[in-house]
Amino acid sequence: MNANVVDDRIGSDLAQDSIQALPPELLRQAADGGGSKIVLVVGAGVSVEAPTSLETGAAYARDAHRRLVQDGVLQDGDCADPSDLSVLADVVFEKGRGSQRELTRRLPRDEWRTASPNRGHLLAAALLTEGVIQHVLSLNYDLAMQNAFSQLGNSNAVTFVHGPEDHGNVGSHAVIYLHRSVDQDEESWVLRKAALDDGWRGGWEEVIAATNLAAPLTVFVGLGSPAQVLTDSVKRLAMAAQSQFYLVDPNPDSRFAAALGDNLSDTVPMYWTRFMDALANRVLAEQVEHLRVAGQSLLAEQSELDPQNFEEVLEAMASLDLLRLGRNRARWLQEKFDYLGEGDTARRTCVADLLLGLGWVMRVLGTSEVSFDGESGARLSGQGVPDVSLTLLHGQGVRTWAALSSRLMARNNALPPQQRVRHVLVAGLRSMAEFEIDDLIRGDTSEDLIRGADTLIPIPIDDARLRFQDDSDSFRRRLA
Repeated sequence: MNANVVDDRIGSDLAQDSIQALPPELLRQAADGGGSKIVLVVGAGVSVEAPTSLETGAAYARDAHRRLVQDGVLQDGDCADPSDLSVLADVVFEKGRGSQRELTRRLPRDEWRTASPNRGHLLAAALLTEGVIQHVLSLNYDLAMQNAFSQLGNSNAVTFVHGPEDHGNVGSHAVIYLHRSVDQDEESWVLRKAALDDGWRGGWEEVIAATNLAAPLTVFVGLGSPAQVLTDSVKRLAMAAQSQFYLVDPNPDSRFAAALGDNLSDTVPMYWTRFMDALANRVLAEQVEHLRVAGQSLLAEQSELDPQNFEEVLEAMASLDLLRLGRNRARWLQEKFDYLGEGDTARRTCVADLLLGLGWVMRVLGTSEVSFDGESGARLSGQGVPDVSLTLLHGQGVRTWAALSSRLMARNNALPPQQRVRHVLVAGLRSMAEFEIDDLIRGDTSEDLIRGADTLIPIPIDDARLRFQDDSDSFRRRLA
């Protein structure tokens, strides 16, 4: 089955049995809050899936060979295997008097530089941000992984190492291009067979491989042909470092699996994006549990809070995928990123505070179902009651409504009219002096489907609880 078909079918509705198809130790490490112990090693297979949609090395080699012959750099028959990029690089290097540039100039450098990240890349970026993955070790030249961070807008805690010159950038969480990236000098790209087979010995590649593969758990994904720097390192480290090595590949008889041999702990028969979905969903489940614990702590500390519908709200959160959960977090806490990690206890408490408030609104309105749109909105519905849409916002105890509302309005107006919301459930504001309790639910009530809401109407949840605790009908009328 085509990888893209599998991944489209999985999406955010990944079944529990797909998660459980992963090795238990991998699931345990992914959910472990004690720090990342997973290294991800990725090859060309991860960039084949849409929308990255890059070709295989063999396809690029054949096209480059055709152009080299037509341009008079090579003659037919000069290269014994035009589909092997390393063999072609050796021939060009010999013909070019010690330069491989004639080949690299005929490779799709711009396409690699601007490669669109696929869902697997985005999930890997999210898991690096969360600290679940320690390093991503890439054998690719394309920048799809780096572009994933640009799309999520949050790379503060992750560094990018394009080659030996960037070694000082290796941080606790990094994307490392073992064979260099498209942004490096083309003569430094690890293309030639001699460099792949032996050139790494005693060099930077060996140091990087040995350091990363000594991690407690290494996962290889999208690797076709064995990379000797990796397989040799595995053989040396499997026993000495007591590391575990897993291969994600739908073909259990791949050449890479054969090269790892008995040192391979297990094989996961999945494509790239499906595997990343399964791994991310295990992390999602753990984060929802953390929200449950944070909410229970708030309930124990503040007797005025209402636990009703909290479990239903958490269940709706669990139906999101990790990327949408991170986007909601960013919107609710008014961060500039498109993905915000789970963070510390304080951040979890802020999110749990909003979810408890949402559960209270459900009780007052008599709604029984809640769903999240993956941006910042929540939709409440139930039999015999009108649907209500609202967004959530937390000031984290340091921000005011005036400071938050302008950015929220800009985001709201950027959405299609049918997705815009008017009511904003707010908590944790620094000051409530900006609006009177009588004006909790006031402002433009336009139902204009073209323009959407013109005014945001804040609903400070603590004041709403005080005013409408025994007057649910009034709250329902004012919110309708």
